[in-house]
Amino acid sequence: MKKQKGITLIALIITIIVMLILVVVTVTTAINGGLFESAKTASRKTNKQQILEELNVITAELNADLYLNPEAYIELESILAQANKRVVGEGEEKNPDSKVEEEPEIDEEGNFYILFKYKGINAKWKIAINNEEDYIDHFELILDDISIEETGDTPTVTVGENVKSVTEDGVPIPKGFYYVTGTKNTGIVISDNQLDENNATGNNGNQFVWVPVQTNPKLKIIVDGQKTISKVTIMDLEDYNEEIDVQGKTYFEKTIDAKNSIYEVAVEYADGTKEEELYVTRLQYVRISTIIATFEKLALGTGGLEGLADYYATNQGKTFELKIEALKDWLQSTSTTIYDTEDITPEEVNVLKYGGFYIGRYEMGEDGTVKKENTPKNNISYTDAKTEAETKYNSDEYGVKSALPSGAAWNSIGTWLIKSNTMTFRDVFFNSTSWGNYRNDTSIQGRMKSTGSSESYSANNIYDLAGNLQEWTTESKNENEKICRGAYYGVSGSPRMMSDDSTAESDTQEYIGYRLILYFND
Repeated sequence: MKKQKGITLIALIITIIVMLILVVVTVTTAINGGLFESAKTASRKTNKQQILEELNVITAELNADLYLNPEAYIELESILAQANKRVVGEGEEKNPDSKVEEEPEIDEEGNFYILFKYKGINAKWKIAINNEEDYIDHFELILDDISIEETGDTPTVTVGENVKSVTEDGVPIPKGFYYVTGTKNTGIVISDNQLDENNATGNNGNQFVWVPVQTNPKLKIIVDGQKTISKVTIMDLEDYNEEIDVQGKTYFEKTIDAKNSIYEVAVEYADGTKEEELYVTRLQYVRISTIIATFEKLALGTGGLEGLADYYATNQGKTFELKIEALKDWLQSTSTTIYDTEDITPEEVNVLKYGGFYIGRYEMGEDGTVKKENTPKNNISYTDAKTEAETKYNSDEYGVKSALPSGAAWNSIGTWLIKSNTMTFRDVFFNSTSWGNYRNDTSIQGRMKSTGSSESYSANNIYDLAGNLQEWTTESKNENEKICRGAYYGVSGSPRMMSDDSTAESDTQEYIGYRLILYFND
């Protein structure tokens, strides 16, 4: 009996060893044979095919509606509204990870394109124009093979000497302050008065809103189409130029560090066709200069990067193998550097550590408080505003210090508004009249209003970023002038939140005020 048990135990051990070998061989074979990758690809194709079928139905609905109600598709705004209704949805029927861009592309023939994302898939509708009759002929669905997504890191923050608590979505509440309302995406509000705690309508203390800033920006580039890829080239406006051989695949994915502002992804397919995509980064903790904003607008207006480069190269009487080379020359001739101003950013170190900063919910009031329904403090020089800002919170009673916002901080606010789908790039960089106190008619004089005077002037729980008063920043235009943001109540036309008017540091103007920024006291 003992001998029989021994044989059984040995047989069991041998069996286990053989099974382990078989498992290893099977897994290795699956990996080397691309079984797992094939499963991923099949799942991805199934998902994309399902979305394509849904989009074909939506496109058919748009064309049917266009045929029945052509008057509803005369103005661009109404067309965008129809597109947004079908792509994003309404109420509880909203589609996650879906968005319609409000800046259409236009080609040489006068057709324009509505760019959108539907359930994570990038696509666009070509609005085909009948030029002879000057009307919309039809909607045509085009799936974008190139997808560029900006990602970054969000630091993990824990309770400490200056951090009283951390919200469920990772936002630090500083010592001496209380949570009022909001989420990380919609704007977490804090107050230095406990009477405002968990009180969305409270107005007892100075209030501030958390602006999340992702660090270490990266670009995730995906090429996912039906055609076989031969080569992918990734370039920026500096010295980065990477050519990647992608023989025999229909799917390509790569993540790179986003160290510069403008990137081009060029894809060559096995059938000899090419495709290009322009991307302007948003996560960098630097100001997006007027030059970059103008560059992007021009690229959209000429049908994209290739169209702009062709237009520029034709005017110069040159041709370029790599289109981006023409644009490098153009930018260098326009400005010696992309970021041609100096910016004092005392909050930058804390931003990297805590993943954001707090901005005044309201403009600074005449009574020295950051509250709703105050008269904004104006007629103050940069020098005095800086002194006041830096002395407001500068004691061990609070876990933060205060200062004037930097240009980088303003850029980060704009970036957040865009990424949270609260505002479009156009709303922030080109025309902010829809959400700011500006002079809306050349025959009507604008006027300054009290802080937080209208919900229509609010974005992510912050009031009057656009309009009302221009606001001092620490960004320098030159030795004697600082840049002011937001434009002011007397401006008409197309005033911008990211305006960059400059004023002498010693000047006082009735239309210039300021707001506070808070960063952790480390």
